[in-house]
Amino acid sequence: MKAIVQARLTSTRFPGKVLQIINGKTMLSNVIERLQQCKNIDDIIIAIPFGPSQRELLNFKKFYNVKIFDACPENDVAGRFGAVCDFYGIKDFVRVCADSPFIQPWVIDYAIEQYKKIRPDYLVTEGMPDGMNAEVVEYNALKKYYPKMTNEEKEHVTLYFENHDVNCFKLDLKHMSVDTISDLIRLEEISKYAI
Repeated sequence: MKAIVQARLTSTRFPGKVLQIINGKTMLSNVIERLQQCKNIDDIIIAIPFGPSQRELLNFKKFYNVKIFDACPENDVAGRFGAVCDFYGIKDFVRVCADSPFIQPWVIDYAIEQYKKIRPDYLVTEGMPDGMNAEVVEYNALKKYYPKMTNEEKEHVTLYFENHDVNCFKLDLKHMSVDTISDLIRLEEISKYAI
């Protein structure tokens, strides 16, 4: 599956935050390196807004085996994802924010595995701290709902799925202990990625 990372340098609250250093690397580098550890991710695409203010992000393709796609207006992130999917022929993808340097490869791999079994329009994990949950999106669903999205929903990509009654599956990761046989079976599946 493809991972699409939304990144920009012109955040209003914290401009340039994806280039800030955590543990000796930029935030975006941390994100890319963690995605490269995922067993179920075969390609990483950095989706950035078009324009000269984003030029510094283009350098990441020199240092990592990633694609950079610069298209669409800055605040229409859903449109940016759609353009990436159309260009590369992507049917479903993992949505990743470049300001989440502690994403967990095992959470992403487990989410992808469950998504492939359940086939919802949108799957999101719950129970991890902010910036560590995973989201998997079916592109045809995003395309279908895009015309109905508000500007805020276009900026936050998956907010429409959260706000409306659509085929959304929430994968609970809060309970990670074994009390029942079903807990054991679930954690055995997770252990393929987490241990």
